[in-house]
Amino acid sequence: MNLFKSMYSAVLPFAFALSISNSVFASALPDAQASYSMNVGKFKVVALYDGYLPADMVKILEGGDGARISTLLEQAGLNKDARMSVNVYLVDTGDKQILIDTGGGELTGSTAGRLQESMKAAGYNADQIDVVLMTHLHADHIGGLLNGQQRAFKNAVVEVNDNELNYWMSDPSIALGKEDKPEAFSAVKRYLKPYQEAGRVKTFKWGDKLLAGIEAIDLRGHTPGHTGFKVSEGGDQLLFWGDVIHVQPVQFPEPQVTVIYDSTPSQAISTRKAALEDASTSTDRYWVADAHIDFPGIGKVEKKGEDYLWHPVQK
Repeated sequence: MNLFKSMYSAVLPFAFALSISNSVFASALPDAQASYSMNVGKFKVVALYDGYLPADMVKILEGGDGARISTLLEQAGLNKDARMSVNVYLVDTGDKQILIDTGGGELTGSTAGRLQESMKAAGYNADQIDVVLMTHLHADHIGGLLNGQQRAFKNAVVEVNDNELNYWMSDPSIALGKEDKPEAFSAVKRYLKPYQEAGRVKTFKWGDKLLAGIEAIDLRGHTPGHTGFKVSEGGDQLLFWGDVIHVQPVQFPEPQVTVIYDSTPSQAISTRKAALEDASTSTDRYWVADAHIDFPGIGKVEKKGEDYLWHPVQK
């Protein structure tokens, strides 16, 4: 069932946050089964292409100067028919395989939900996954958890921030964001239920050290429990941002611009500004990975004057 299309045909529904590189648009997106790998210390990090989502950029952006936003979108070649990459990441420690988010699955229609194909092309299969770490529980991140009504990752434990789980398991009447529709709450409950029934859902708090020493980082704002995951190994570091950045050509130069899917826009702004500042000024200049920046979504951040620049990894 394509919840994105059936519920909100004008714009993408409750979950989607988008990003594209400065000069890249629809025609440059990769084909299905695309993957990219790099080393973080002795760990292998694999970016897996789940597909793309179409969106009208103008309709999802809020705040900022309208003329400035229009100029940035035009310079990036982003029109209302643009296609946005959906990225999933796998951390292979040698002993364990850890998946970060699961893409859109059946929740996002035929243009996404290709995670299993991309995993197979990269030499992995669903049964190898030991843990699925969720940055948050929006549809384009949870959709790959199920294969029909069955757990897609039958050997995996799903780990999610306690605030995030409590929010989506509550009554929809508590919804913070205007796009947090009742259908979104229902989808989270439905997609986690098979894992809960199998005793395979676990919560964590920000600051906790998870499997393989991965640290859960507080990146709240997009959702109440939105979480980043910092992998540190052998002197190397990579921070998985989730949906900190949504429209990359706009929000790097204008981080005060939000999207309609942010539960708490003011907090999302503060989190984004802090994340950009830390990634660009930290002495180790660590790698970052984002769920919707143009595939593979991995790069480094530079601060130039008051502006932030994105430098994608060289494929």
